[in-house]
Amino acid sequence: MYAKFISETTINTTIPKHGHDAQGRLVTGGLENRPDILKKLGFLPVEETEMPSEVIEGHHYIKKYSNPDNEKIYQTWESVEDPPPPPAPTNVYSKLKILLAAQQADPPFIDTVIGFLESSPTIKYIWDASNTIEDNELLGQYLPDVAQALGKTVDEVKAFLDSNCVAD
Repeated sequence: MYAKFISETTINTTIPKHGHDAQGRLVTGGLENRPDILKKLGFLPVEETEMPSEVIEGHHYIKKYSNPDNEKIYQTWESVEDPPPPPAPTNVYSKLKILLAAQQADPPFIDTVIGFLESSPTIKYIWDASNTIEDNELLGQYLPDVAQALGKTVDEVKAFLDSNCVAD
């Protein structure tokens, strides 16, 4: 295999469709069998190695490349730590669905929700400034207060939001 060295993590293995030989004649196709032309185009043979069989838990291997002598590209392997898992998906709650669900609940608790929203200028400001309420640190910060105002547990309020108020 021939490639062009780009960086320690990247090589270009796309062989051009044409090039010129030593006499300046255009050669089309089959350049992978013409190291003389490939070298003029910056392509070098790649010396590959097998990936190590031993794996460290929480790590994976990536290919690394070097070109110390400008005659060959040497490929080795480096063990790197796995990236952290992505954060859990967040729910986005519709403000309108929250109000309608509070009004239609049995027994209705819309007055409690409105009272909670009006209990603090900060809470009211955040509510008014939001298009939706996301299941994130901000909701987590106020959820215990909402639960207390409703006489419910945090898990009960979260389950209510998840089943009635997720934005479409």
